[in-house]
Formats: sequence, structure tokens, C-alpha cells
Amino acid sequence: LSPSRSHPGATIGKYVVVDHGTGVVIGETAVVGDNVLIFQGVTLGGTGHNVGHKNGTTRTIGPNCIIGCNACVLGNITVAHDCRIGANSVVNSQCHQPLLHAGRGPGALRQAQDD
Repeated sequence: LSPSRSHPGATIGKYVVVDHGTGVVIGETAVVGDNVLIFQGVTLGGTGHNVGHKNGTTRTIGPNCIIGCNACVLGNITVAHDCRIGANSVVNSQCHQPLLHAGRGPGALRQAQDD
């Protein structure tokens, strides 16, 4: 048995890496783009308020994103290409441009810096 869960209905892109995958949960309506790096404990899930694609509860992770350890992406969220989500962050608002999301809530967004 695997300590990670990915629903068979989830859409997973090419070259997605789940690094140290313990505790990763990818829900039925999640869409993960190409070249995404997901660390341990990440949850891509719904809020329980709506069920299925018909009610708009899709979590869409754009290409080239990095999702840090124990981060949660909850609800009807689109995370743009090249976003970074920090460890233990909770994303419950839209990310329409390349941003670094660290912390909780919509005030946790800032423009991503090149390394």
C-alpha cells in the first residue's frame, strides 16, 4: 500500500514529480499541469461545499509549479504557471500570475523573484 492517494479521476500532466510522496492527496477533480514538483504532505482537495466538476470545484495547477511540503490547495482554485507554494501554506484564492504563495489566505501572495 502507498501512503499517498491520487484519485483515478485526477488529471496529471507529464513529468510531474512527487518527491517523498508520503501523505500526498490528489482529489478527483484536480488538474496538475506538466513539469510540476510536489513535495510530501500536499493536499489538492475540495472544501466539501460542492461535489464534482459540474459545480466548479476543480483545483488546477499550472505548468512548472512547485508545491512545498504540507501545503493545501483547497476549493475552486487556479494556480498559474511558474507559481511557487511554500511549505505549510494554504491556498484558497486564485493565483493568476507567477507568484510565491507563503502562509495562509489571499494576503500571502507576492510576485515571484528569479533565483
